[in-house]
Amino acid sequence: PILIYSLMNGGTLVIDLIGFVFPMYASIKAIESPAEDDDTMWLTYWLVFSIFKIVESTADFLLQYIPFYLLIKAAFLVWCYYPKTQGAKIIYTSAIKPYVVPALGIDQTAKKED
Repeated sequence: PILIYSLMNGGTLVIDLIGFVFPMYASIKAIESPAEDDDTMWLTYWLVFSIFKIVESTADFLLQYIPFYLLIKAAFLVWCYYPKTQGAKIIYTSAIKPYVVPALGIDQTAKKED
């Protein structure tokens, strides 16, 4: 009943659950696993997610006029964390890394491979 009510009144709770619950579960599994590649995947997701939330809260007055925005947002979040698409990695390597890493003065030669 709560989820149905939430969907009828904007759906923000459902969208937040999509953006938080599975990624949180997968992050805990990644932390507890001996492999490091899944840790990188989930750190990248949380970085992209946090930047997305900042941009979204700043541009909220415009986003409310986009039809089906919540559906688009849900699809975007799933695309970001779905293992076959690894959308967060695509966003990081194409939009965040080229600008933020040099601005922070991080030495990219000593960095492990992507």
